[in-house]
Formats: sequence, C-alpha cells, structure tokens
Amino acid sequence: MFGIIGVSFLVLYFLELRLEAPEGGGNTWWKNFRLIHGVLYISAFIYSIKNKDIMWIPIMIDTIFGLSLFLLYKV
Repeated sequence: MFGIIGVSFLVLYFLELRLEAPEGGGNTWWKNFRLIHGVLYISAFIYSIKNKDIMWIPIMIDTIFGLSLFLLYKV
C-alpha cells in the first residue's frame, strides 16, 4: 500500500497533475512537497517488504512534516 501511495505522489509531482484540487480551495499549495511525501512513502514501502521494524519512521516523519506544512500555510 505504501508503494502505491508513494508512486502516486511522484506521478502527481513529475507530471504536474491536480494543480487545482477542489479540496484545497482550487489551489494546490502542497504541490511542491509531493516529491518529499513520495520519497518518504517509498522508503516505508521498501522497509516494509524487507520486514524492518523501522518502517514506521518515514510515515511518522511524513505525518509531522505534513502537519507542520499545514500549520505554516493554512493557520
């Protein structure tokens, strides 16, 4: 699942898709950060298929990063 999400972020970033997302009020302010999200999710995917106990760390980093960006840009 992490792999699919990661690839989706990377496809959206590199193909510059969904730049006017309705859930963002028509402005996808987070578009420049999709690369970071994609890499973190791909990292979690790689750790999960290798059965590493640290696979939660990239997801936690992504969660904190995403929440920080939201607070910085929207609050």
